Amino acid sequence: MESHLIDLGVQCAEYTYHSVTRNTSIRRRGSGPPTRPTPKRRDIMTQRFGSLESLSNGQPRKKHSVGLLRRTGGALAVGAMLSPLVACNAAPDEEEQFTLSLADWIPPSHVFSVDGAEHFMESVEERSDGAITFGHYPAEQLGAAAELPGLLESGATDITSIGPAYLPSDYPLTSVSNLPGLGGESCHVSAAIMELLSPGGSLYEREFEPKGLRPLFVTISTRYEVFTRNEQVRVPNDLQGLQLRSGGGAQDRAVRELGAAPVAMTASEMYEAIQRGTVDGTAVNAISVLPYNLQEVVDYGTIGAPMGNFTAIYTMRNDAFEELPEDLQEIVLESAAEANQNVCEAIERENEEANEILLEEGTELYELTHDELAEWLERVEPAVSQWVEDLDGADILEEYEAALEAHE
Repeated sequence: MESHLIDLGVQCAEYTYHSVTRNTSIRRRGSGPPTRPTPKRRDIMTQRFGSLESLSNGQPRKKHSVGLLRRTGGALAVGAMLSPLVACNAAPDEEEQFTLSLADWIPPSHVFSVDGAEHFMESVEERSDGAITFGHYPAEQLGAAAELPGLLESGATDITSIGPAYLPSDYPLTSVSNLPGLGGESCHVSAAIMELLSPGGSLYEREFEPKGLRPLFVTISTRYEVFTRNEQVRVPNDLQGLQLRSGGGAQDRAVRELGAAPVAMTASEMYEAIQRGTVDGTAVNAISVLPYNLQEVVDYGTIGAPMGNFTAIYTMRNDAFEELPEDLQEIVLESAAEANQNVCEAIERENEEANEILLEEGTELYELTHDELAEWLERVEPAVSQWVEDLDGADILEEYEAALEAHE
């Protein structure tokens, strides 16, 4: 037993040494918040919508190292991979410090990252006085969008962004927030869907809690539009016969109802697919056109097409959350609620700015008339009905619509 305790003491001392020498942002509570790099502030095009190359070449911030110690059941164990949740006591009477890993597939210049994930991490670190720090791995550095939820469940990361449209078999009901013709602006939709995603909510109980996951906050786009390379789209018949990139799930149904053929792919694949002519265009919102440089390969876009929203849910493993002391749990939840509001306001603001930039860059945008919008809504309504039938989702749709009404 004495030898075992000595070994643990040596391990903890080694952890403290490597934390100080290789990660100066981990420190004791009460010593002030760690210094974290802030996003480079450039003009609006490069700050929010940097070049395509810059989205994949960023290095992960060195907020924790490979193979640090990880607390498991009150003991210390050496992590075999990136250590997701790190905690070590230098002495029994000193409070713990935790390093959480946050991995997502979103470009670091995207509003989802800058005003969502980054804002959340900075708020947690400041509120916790450095007791919680983060390692951030954006832009698919740890895996593609469809792979990250599996890494989260396996414990390879603590927090990730889940896009239900990319995982329709795993999160079928959560895609209710992506249905065409429903919802409105980002803040409206995010407030409504968080009611269903929070503990006690129907989506939490049916699709997240059984997987050991806890949604923290959502990043929800403004309504999706249709952007095309050679064909201008004004009414649904203009889409007849086109190949249109779709985010998957309910959006695939909407594209079919509009007469186009959906081609499922992630956002990072859009540029090359349009450039090569694999697809004629894409369903996406304006703020996601610019981070992927799609203005270089599309000629036309719509304003007001009811193509649904895109939802990305920043989600934490429940066991990682429960390992935090109660005061730090409260800080995580407060920061998540703050990020939820901050990012939706930024999304709405930057969508308008993105449209202005697209016009300046030469993309022709067409705003639907009232009669044209009514025609679009009539054409996409069967997609909603089919979603309800396929998933037996009438109760979820009813709850979601009630939440939308409550948050108008």
